[in-house]
Amino acid sequence: MRTALLFFLLLYSISSLSKQWVANKELPYEVRALISSFNSDYLTAEEQEKLKSSLQILDSLILELPTSERYFLGKTAVYKWVLENSSTMTVPASFNLNQALEKKDYSKLSDFSKWLLGAIRSDIISLSKDPDFQRYSIEKKANRFTFKTRTLRRKIKLIAPWAYLLAQDGATQVNLQLMRFQADLLQEILSQYKIYYHLNSLTIPKRSTKLSLFRYIDTKMQSSSATTKQKDTELSYLDTIIKEHRKENLPLPQNDWNIDTDDSWSPEDESIPTIQEETDGSYIAPNELPKPVDDWILSY
Repeated sequence: MRTALLFFLLLYSISSLSKQWVANKELPYEVRALISSFNSDYLTAEEQEKLKSSLQILDSLILELPTSERYFLGKTAVYKWVLENSSTMTVPASFNLNQALEKKDYSKLSDFSKWLLGAIRSDIISLSKDPDFQRYSIEKKANRFTFKTRTLRRKIKLIAPWAYLLAQDGATQVNLQLMRFQADLLQEILSQYKIYYHLNSLTIPKRSTKLSLFRYIDTKMQSSSATTKQKDTELSYLDTIIKEHRKENLPLPQNDWNIDTDDSWSPEDESIPTIQEETDGSYIAPNELPKPVDDWILSY
């Protein structure tokens, strides 16, 4: 029952995602994708306040760091979390990584889910091109691995759970899995930045009250605002025309124009006479045409 409820709540939250936090490009894409995947419509007031507080802390931590450190620490925290928190489901021995490369409808994936599954698919393609991959497939059946294939086996074990989740259940289950851990991952990212400050004997800055790297938007309001702005532009243009008409004491334009039958036309209204060529039986074609002559006279 709980799983079914989560399923429908997830579908609702994704389809009606209207209020969300957006981070600017001064953060790594993985972190930006995570932030935009928080659906405020689905969070309680307490969770929304906690999320805002975490973003204020993250804002203050990142502003004091050089760009290279921002990207390295953020990406490291995300990748570490992904590898440590692989799906808990059991991957059957018969599962083939290439099954995760089959085309499916992923339009309902959150931004972070799209990034994660895109990264997993990229890793699968890279592994399949490894020269030792075919040897690994053979040794897997015999359950005897060489040193090279053991390294490959460890890589496959790390991504196989996510790949299996993608191949079996697609967008809905992936979103469900990640939705449960988004807040924990955000705290992991904060911890990674704080550790950097401690290791470099730096004072952790106070929490920002004014956000510089994040903004809260209402996508539905933005869409409505854009439509209203377009209509206002059209109305203002019409107002200008009407004002000019009034200034010149001209009649105002009316939308009462109707087609007069006398002014209408269609091809059927006219009959085009057919021209029949008459041939002259006495005409004889010349054997040779006259040659062109360059006898132009230039006048100044």
